[in-house]
Amino acid sequence: QRVTIPNEMSNAVEKITRYAADKYILTLKNGQKWKILEPTRKGLFKKDQTVSITKGLFGSYNLNVSSQNKKYKVKREK
Repeated sequence: QRVTIPNEMSNAVEKITRYAADKYILTLKNGQKWKILEPTRKGLFKKDQTVSITKGLFGSYNLNVSSQNKKYKVKREK
């Protein structure tokens, strides 16, 4: 069975977990977990904040925060 992944997805952040210095795992309302691969400052992501995830080149994914004009590289954990 093949799973189709949409080109863009928006959802709200449910939980923020730190896994290394300045690196976080975001759990979305739909249960998906996304690991941020770039260092980010504390307090950038907030609970119930809307984020969108888009497909990048060569199978990568980008996370956009609705209030900022910056992309972060992410990897799906679950």
